[in-house]
Amino acid sequence: MLSDTDLSLGNSLHTPRTNGDKPKVPGLALSPSPAYAENQQRFYAWLVDQVLSLAISLVPTYFLFVLVQIATQRAYKIPTFLPHHFLVFSILEWTIFIFGISTPWLYHAIQESGQHQATPGKRLIGLRVTDLSGNRISFARASARYFAKFPSFFLLLTGYLIQPFTARKQALHDILAGTLVVLNPRIVPPAEGQGCRA
Repeated sequence: MLSDTDLSLGNSLHTPRTNGDKPKVPGLALSPSPAYAENQQRFYAWLVDQVLSLAISLVPTYFLFVLVQIATQRAYKIPTFLPHHFLVFSILEWTIFIFGISTPWLYHAIQESGQHQATPGKRLIGLRVTDLSGNRISFARASARYFAKFPSFFLLLTGYLIQPFTARKQALHDILAGTLVVLNPRIVPPAEGQGCRA
């Protein structure tokens, strides 16, 4: 015959789990919902990304610009220099300008909508960008987030200064794009003596 202990154990195994209950993995525990990134953390990430994006965009742009200027000066010395040569150099200069503008945009949009949901600066600090539901954002939303930063500059950085005072630590471009910057979830190590036992 089954004892009372066996019966209570069987009942517990067949008891349906409520919505609030979560399965537990021995030896591991997931951290709570990601916290919103603080202003100081976002600033450090911004510094790293500024250095990297400027290096990617300005250095090639500068050398291309120098080459165009040298070629232009030499072209003026050619007796057969024709008007369509000016068109060629104008196209090259516009190409350099577009490259310098688009590189920072693609730097942020591609990486924030990618697998890691973060630029190298954010990854270094442990941050990622999500939508308002905590999901990965699309390239279009990441692009909107990047271009939404320009009003903050025109408003004397007011869009950035409001970030610590909003409910979910959103800057103006986060509010306009419907995004959040949060801390990466991490696995909390088990307390001593509570690890998985064989």
